[in-house]
Amino acid sequence: MAKSTSSASNTQVTFNFKNGTVRGDFDGGDISRNAGVVLLRQLDDRRHYVKRIAACISEWRKGKTQYEIEDLVRMDVYMKACGYPDGNDANSLRNDPAFKIAASPNWSDLPGQSSGSRLHNNVDADSIQRMQNLLPKQYLARFKRPPKSILLNMDSTCDPVFGSQQLSFYNKFYHEYCYTHLYLLADDGFPLGGVLRAGNAGAGEGGLAMLANVVSELRAKRKKMRIEYRADSAFQHFHTFDWCEQNRVTYFIGVAPNNVLTTLTKDLVLRAHEQYVALYGEPSPLHGKTWNQNEERIRFSTNEEGRQQELFERDQRIRIYGEVQYAAASWSRKRRVIVRVDYSAEGEDIRYVVTNSETGTAKHIYENKYCKRARCEMHIKELKSQRVDRLSSPEWLPNQFKLLMHLFAYAMQIELRATLPPYERHLSTETLRVRFLNIAGQVQLGVRVSRIRWSSSHPNQLQIRCLIDRLQVVA
Repeated sequence: MAKSTSSASNTQVTFNFKNGTVRGDFDGGDISRNAGVVLLRQLDDRRHYVKRIAACISEWRKGKTQYEIEDLVRMDVYMKACGYPDGNDANSLRNDPAFKIAASPNWSDLPGQSSGSRLHNNVDADSIQRMQNLLPKQYLARFKRPPKSILLNMDSTCDPVFGSQQLSFYNKFYHEYCYTHLYLLADDGFPLGGVLRAGNAGAGEGGLAMLANVVSELRAKRKKMRIEYRADSAFQHFHTFDWCEQNRVTYFIGVAPNNVLTTLTKDLVLRAHEQYVALYGEPSPLHGKTWNQNEERIRFSTNEEGRQQELFERDQRIRIYGEVQYAAASWSRKRRVIVRVDYSAEGEDIRYVVTNSETGTAKHIYENKYCKRARCEMHIKELKSQRVDRLSSPEWLPNQFKLLMHLFAYAMQIELRATLPPYERHLSTETLRVRFLNIAGQVQLGVRVSRIRWSSSHPNQLQIRCLIDRLQVVA
């Protein structure tokens, strides 16, 4: 049982455990759990994220101010990158010694929640557009020379709301009141665009406008850049196809099945059925209660009987590829449509992908070009892990601003991860925060020189040292 004793100078707590006595007090000095935030500042000085974001925002204040826009932006971006999405967190972090070193120009107290809220609520639409245009520019700034090619991925996601927020509507697909986010990401996850849409927006609404804006920004630096774009069937639209063909963008976009496509691919399905019968015999699909009983048997089975992880070894499936020329009524011409047919005991499963690529086999395009867009969903999952869906302002424009600030914070995390040694670059951004940003350290603030003392027993000391060396060499 713990007992407390007090003295004139401090409060001491004693724990009497079976293996000994432990005494604790609050005399450890200034210790921060965010002592890795200085890595963000080092990266920021190299890429000038905060300076460029602040330059996008119009000044709305008059007279003398306590904080510059750059100070407000730095506090907001660093908070989000360290896993603090709520503006109220600024009230505790404004006195955090590590944050003072990284985000304060003179190591004084940082902006609190009220200052951050005024920033969010006074950003105008022109500032938002300039910030949108900055994302692809920051991507290109990562390279000494603009890359020759880039692969773009587009997808949307749901952001549930709690209250009568502006432009929040009931979405029949997600079955809740929400916003819908639309993202355009590079293949490594670097965000090139992000739009907060109304809850009742169409699945692909705003996709072409975002794509055109990003392509324009990329081509401004390299006119002959080869650009590939992929998305699921929610973004199939004849305007998108025509625009991509006119602007030298190679697309790989899913197509929803219809009666015409089913008729065009019936020979492929018949061939898959014949191959299945030749190998496994006539299919005997399980339905209803029989299917449920079979699933329960598999999931309750022991290792000797063949557990769930060996299911792929018993999966009896035939896969074949093909392609057809197809034009919907709204299309300007016939286009190449890749067909993938999987045939199993449950019957056929067909996927269609339309492309303007004239090279590559059907298998190569489907497996290596289209299917790998699933990485985009993993990047969106990482964004959600840092609470990008915590947009609680009552109006739309402040929430759009918060979304963009999350994207800039995520971009900094991706750059930080890319600086790690190759064997560490598979880490999720959530793990990156835990290992390198949210680490404890004793901070000593000085007039000319300050000092951070990290834990002597930190398990990732070598990686942190390597990361610091790499950032300082490239800076």
